[in-house]
Amino acid sequence: MPNDKPDIVAFPSLMHAHSPSALTEINTHLATMASADELDVDKLSEMAHHRALTVEGLLTELPEEQRQAFARAELSINRQLEAYFLVLQQSVKKEILGVTKGKNAVSKYIG
Repeated sequence: MPNDKPDIVAFPSLMHAHSPSALTEINTHLATMASADELDVDKLSEMAHHRALTVEGLLTELPEEQRQAFARAELSINRQLEAYFLVLQQSVKKEILGVTKGKNAVSKYIG
């Protein structure tokens, strides 16, 4: 579902000192998708889900000391992503409400 980008929150930087190359590629792809003129919410959500699965996999593979540092860094990133997607969700809801109100207004005059 293509949509305008949310105005309130900018897409967060997803990189941190503990980002492995596999995650860096996904992060770069997400940032590119988020900066497109037309935002494809479905594809962005799909890629964010793929990122979450990658993070989960990394958490099981990393040695304990690296895992803790990675997890702490990811916690901050995930909070920022969550805030971004919450604003995006609210933006989509407003768009849907606007379409519904417009449809109702037109329907009222058609009878």
